[in-house]
Amino acid sequence: MPVIANQQNRLRIAAWCHGIVLVLSLMLVVYISIDTFHGWRLATDSGFMRFQLWICMAFIADFFVELWIAPDRRRFLFHNLVFLLVSIPYLNIITALDIDMPPEAFYYMRFMPLLRGAYVMTRTVGYMSDIRIVSIFWSYVVTLVMALYFGALMFFWREAPVNPQVSTFFDAVWFCATQMTTLGCSIFPVTGAGRILSSMLSMMGMVMFPLFTVYISDILRRHIRKQRAAASSSLDKTATKS
Repeated sequence: MPVIANQQNRLRIAAWCHGIVLVLSLMLVVYISIDTFHGWRLATDSGFMRFQLWICMAFIADFFVELWIAPDRRRFLFHNLVFLLVSIPYLNIITALDIDMPPEAFYYMRFMPLLRGAYVMTRTVGYMSDIRIVSIFWSYVVTLVMALYFGALMFFWREAPVNPQVSTFFDAVWFCATQMTTLGCSIFPVTGAGRILSSMLSMMGMVMFPLFTVYISDILRRHIRKQRAAASSSLDKTATKS
């Protein structure tokens, strides 16, 4: 009984930690999105820098709380060390040390702490079903949606000022969606960052979209098995009556 109680307490603490990480990640996404739509100024926005610092500190605290409650701390550290590394407030450190950095790199580094939130979100969605293939499917759906949105933000920020084909955020979303599905688009990136992002989204789509085929095939197989089992049970009942 004490072992079960301890396990339940660990799960409860982990659930609270995940909830806090999700809320803070959503707040950070909203902040970055609004700033991207209205023109990038976060490199000199002290309010955002303080906001991100507190979020990163919360992510680091969450990591060590989960490490403390983990049944196997060495395994947890091995599998989750990358999320500690991305939670470090690098932008605040760079600003404090007065290190010169290209604006593009500064912009992209703002998304690093969101990797922690994205990981928690995919895990949370994956817990929605006891069927492993379904959990994996919904986790990949969430990953694709987040990659689409973050990619559109980056593409819009780089291309909108110089590319006449990208006049609204919807244009950026449409471009990223067509690249992920490898359908092609009439919009062509004109910046180096836009071209790199286009290639990365295409490769991601080629890797991840076949998983939908696996998911649909698994649904069909399970449906056929159920039909065969029902038919076999009906035959057995008929044979028993006769």
